[in-house]
Amino acid sequence: MRMALGATAGDVLRGVALPGLRPVIAGTMIGIASGAGLSGFLHSTLTSPEMNDFPMAFPTTIRGYLAGSHALLRLSRCWRASLL
Repeated sequence: MRMALGATAGDVLRGVALPGLRPVIAGTMIGIASGAGLSGFLHSTLTSPEMNDFPMAFPTTIRGYLAGSHALLRLSRCWRASLL
């Protein structure tokens, strides 16, 4: 439609693709920053665990699995809604 009204291919790309890429770029940057920040903590926890670390490890793992499954459920609902 935009091309029929006189838009160039670059205009269509900037109007459609770039707004969709902004959250992807932001999420990538947040992921890299949090991964770099947590790598030292995880290294120290996994290489030299102490007895007081274990009571916290199990609930944290369960919360991680629940958060991941919740995110997948929301993603599948969004994908299903986009098919309608």
